[in-house]
Amino acid sequence: KDNDFHQAKANFFFGLSSDKDSKRYNGLINLSSSSHLNSLIQCLFHCNIFRLLIYQIDTSKMENNSVLKQLQKLFSFLQLNNGPCSTKDLVSSLGWNDKRLTQRNDIFMFFNFFFRILNSELLKIKSDIIEQCFMGKFMYSTKNEDFIILNISTKGFSNLKDSFKSYLSSKQINNFDNKIRIELPLILNIHLNHENDKESLSKSTFEFPEILNFDEYVSKEDDSNNLSYELYAGIVYAGIATQGIFYSYISIQDEWYEFKDSIVKKVSKEKAINDNFGGETDQKVVKTNRASFLIYEGGTKASTVRSTFVSKSSIGLLPFKVLMAS
Repeated sequence: KDNDFHQAKANFFFGLSSDKDSKRYNGLINLSSSSHLNSLIQCLFHCNIFRLLIYQIDTSKMENNSVLKQLQKLFSFLQLNNGPCSTKDLVSSLGWNDKRLTQRNDIFMFFNFFFRILNSELLKIKSDIIEQCFMGKFMYSTKNEDFIILNISTKGFSNLKDSFKSYLSSKQINNFDNKIRIELPLILNIHLNHENDKESLSKSTFEFPEILNFDEYVSKEDDSNNLSYELYAGIVYAGIATQGIFYSYISIQDEWYEFKDSIVKKVSKEKAINDNFGGETDQKVVKTNRASFLIYEGGTKASTVRSTFVSKSSIGLLPFKVLMAS
C-alpha cells in the first residue's frame, strides 16, 4: 500500500527506527524455489544506504509491473510488517512464472539478471544508484571495464586473499606496464565460483576474512584512502550440486542474523562466518553448506552502509577508492 511506503520512508528519513522493532526482522516467503531471490533481497534491504536511495525515487506514476516500484514496495513491507512478506509481486514484475521458479537457480546468474533489469529502469529516470553503491572499474592502458560483482574462482585456493591475488594477476595480462588501476565501490560484491572445483568441493575448505584489507596486495596512490573492507553479509548454499537452498547471514548493528526464507534468528559470528568455509567437521562428516556470495562494505564512510539512520546529506559522500595493483 502507498501509505505503508510513505510511513516507512518517513521513519527512515527522520531518524526513527529503521525497522518496527530493531531486534525483530521479517523473513520472506519461499515461492516454490525462490530462496536465491529471498537471500539477495534481504541483503539489499539491510544495506541502508541502498534502501534510502530506493526510497527517494518517485514511483507513483510507474506501472505496477515495474521492478523498481515492486522492490520499493517490498522494502516498505519488510520494514513495517509483523511477519514474513511475499515476493509474489516482485517475481511477477521480473516476468517469471511458476515453471521458471522451479528451475535450478544460480546466484551469480540471478544477481546479474536482477541488477541488469533494475539498472535499466533506473537509467530511464536518470538515476545512478547502482553506480553510486556497487559499481567498480578496472582501468587498463587502452580501455576501462566496469563491474558490480567479482567472480572469483576458488579452485586451487584455500582462502580469499590468495584467490584474489590470482584474480588481479589475470587482469594484468596484456597490459603493457603490468599494472592495473582499480576503482573500488562502496559495496563490494564477490561471487565465490566453486563450479571449477567440483571434484574436491565436498572436502575442501575456502576461508574468507571478516576484514578484507587491500593494503596487503596493492599499493595505493592516496595514503588517505581506507582500504579495509568489512564483511556485512554472505549468501550460503546448502545442499548437493543438483538440489539445495540459499540463505543469508547479515550483520545488523554488530549482531549477526540468519535469514532463511520465512525464518529469521540471531546467530553467533562464528556460525555466520567460520561455519561456512566448507570442508569437513571434526568427525570427518562432509559439510553441506558453504558460502557462495560475499558482500563487503568499504572506505572511510563504511559505517553508512549499516547505520540505523542514514541522513540524506551522506549521499554525496559515497567513496570510490582508486588503487594500483603491481
